[in-house]
Amino acid sequence: MCTDKEILQTIDANPPQGQRLLLAVYQQRVQSVIASVVGNIKDVEDLTQEALITVLSTIDSYKPSRGTLATWIYTIAYRKAVSFVRQQRPVILSFDDTDTAVPSISDEQLVDELSTGREERIQALEQALELLPAHDRLLITLYYYQDCSLAEIASIIGATANAVSHRLRRIREKLYTLLTINA
Repeated sequence: MCTDKEILQTIDANPPQGQRLLLAVYQQRVQSVIASVVGNIKDVEDLTQEALITVLSTIDSYKPSRGTLATWIYTIAYRKAVSFVRQQRPVILSFDDTDTAVPSISDEQLVDELSTGREERIQALEQALELLPAHDRLLITLYYYQDCSLAEIASIIGATANAVSHRLRRIREKLYTLLTINA
């Protein structure tokens, strides 16, 4: 696995090779971020290409002092996806949780229910994730699948790390509720 520094050094020394390296490391990740916002696979593929072209054509504007390369790339991908969704149908993505009330449960209950490795539980969790709104799936994707920190996610979506933390807890509670209802 290449570090951000190695990728950037390779781009400086040999742009075509550096671009291939960046694509090898980030293409799947970018596609995952976009897929969590946009449902149609064809649109996901098109937006992934657009986002990666933007990344490659603006790589000189990346400033390491403002965050990791991954955060910068995910921000571009996220903004492309949100812009696309807004153009398709004018929807306001809100991070306020007004859609459903969920029972208050302890962190231990959440961990026990959501971290079990049984195959049927994993399938149920994947099905429950599909029932979540796009912005909730995005947060789960960034936090659990892309290993972004709360601060990185906050930077990507334009929120505070505290707000992201609270939102992730509410999403876990929704998942817990979905899993226990369907159990």
